[in-house]
Amino acid sequence: MNYPIIDCHADTFSKILLNKKRTKQFTSFGITKPDYLKYQEINIERTRKSNLRIQTQSLYIGDSMLDKPLCHALEIIAIMLEHVKEKDDLYIVKTFDEDDWQSKYGILISIEGLEVIENNLDLLDVFYELGVRMIAPTWNRITRWFTPITEKGGMLSKGKELIDKLNSINTLLDISHLSDQSVYDLEKLYQGTIIASHSNIRNINASPRNLTDDEITIIKERNGLIGVNFFYDFLHSDAQAMKDKYNRFEFSEQVNYNREYENSDMNIYPIGYLWIVEILEYLDKMNALDCVCFGSDFDGIHKFCPGLENPTGLISLQRFLRKAKISEDIIAKLFYQNALRVFKTVL
Repeated sequence: MNYPIIDCHADTFSKILLNKKRTKQFTSFGITKPDYLKYQEINIERTRKSNLRIQTQSLYIGDSMLDKPLCHALEIIAIMLEHVKEKDDLYIVKTFDEDDWQSKYGILISIEGLEVIENNLDLLDVFYELGVRMIAPTWNRITRWFTPITEKGGMLSKGKELIDKLNSINTLLDISHLSDQSVYDLEKLYQGTIIASHSNIRNINASPRNLTDDEITIIKERNGLIGVNFFYDFLHSDAQAMKDKYNRFEFSEQVNYNREYENSDMNIYPIGYLWIVEILEYLDKMNALDCVCFGSDFDGIHKFCPGLENPTGLISLQRFLRKAKISEDIIAKLFYQNALRVFKTVL
């Protein structure tokens, strides 16, 4: 059985817009190898092959496009609509429809950094009508509302105004790029569901972009989501105990950027699959497995984990998880059940 997949974060259409603007603007993604300019991690063929039923796509605005963030965000949406028009089995997810879920591939729109509203909170209503169902107040840039993880501080002078607005619309609040103090400040005021669409666990990988145990607890208590991010700097682990525990498997640290994975057994498994098992075991200890999902960050990362270079790697991941004796219940939660449950609350 191959489960459907829901992925809570990618930047594919932002990447397409950057490519349309100027090749050199890819530097805002930190991409330095020219070969990467030829590829997208997510395309329609891989979407169909991997059964990627809902892919959250961000309105990420790179530093080079901060001159007109609202205009550029609308351009990204226009590119999405162009793709939907060209592909009969693509659609924008605004409400949940069982027939669409079973037969098509959905794009759920998110905001990653509120520069796109150009300080006009009323524009959040317009973005909602266009399909936005997930909002991250910041990327790695400070805004008038909250401090990002790259800076020291918490909620800023206009933060309460933003929270009051978010409390009036039915969206998911994404804390992925917020500072720890910003998370603790907003949690006191925000009434809705809190998620981290593409963040991992700080006690496994010490990157400040990953979640503290307190933040995991907040998300759990708000019935939210923790989307496993595939960026190497956030996911990789050197824990020898995991390698010893699963020593019946042989692992490879080889990254195969443009590999197309198949639904077949492997003699040697990518080490990235073991790092995901480590996250599952950690969240199990915290009674937070009802939160886990994918938040790949495809088309927004430049350092890849073995086996997780594009969505087709998730086909092989399913097979590995079963061989590693991860329960079907947990695999289903990771691949789609948790995300679908939470998405339905805002659709």
